[in-house]
Amino acid sequence: MGIKVSNLVMEYKKGVKSLDHVNLNIDHGIYGLLGENGAGKTTLMKILVTLLTPTSGTAEINGLTVEPKNFETIKKQIGYLPQEFGLYPNLTVRESLEYVGIMSGVQFMKSLQSKMFILWTERSATLQERW
Repeated sequence: MGIKVSNLVMEYKKGVKSLDHVNLNIDHGIYGLLGENGAGKTTLMKILVTLLTPTSGTAEINGLTVEPKNFETIKKQIGYLPQEFGLYPNLTVRESLEYVGIMSGVQFMKSLQSKMFILWTERSATLQERW
């Protein structure tokens, strides 16, 4: 499965296209999306995470077409943190993630936090031994 994009077009007012028949097949994994300013990266991501509807073409995530009837199911399968994330600018990255996790109903935050602290402590000790 993964992400499949076919002939995706996003056209704004006055005929300005930010995506012009984009085709992609991306397998599961962790990837970066690189390109020049104005290349359409943000527009593509907004379509994939259900924040924007394309002018034409299709996008699929794990076999589900990105369309209103599948938005909730898709949102449960993806994570997206845009470059400019201004929910509460006074929060640290960790605090922001914890807040979003709690608001999304994540029940394991304290357990996860404890595990992360233990792993961090173990890694720090290992690094100190090397020095």
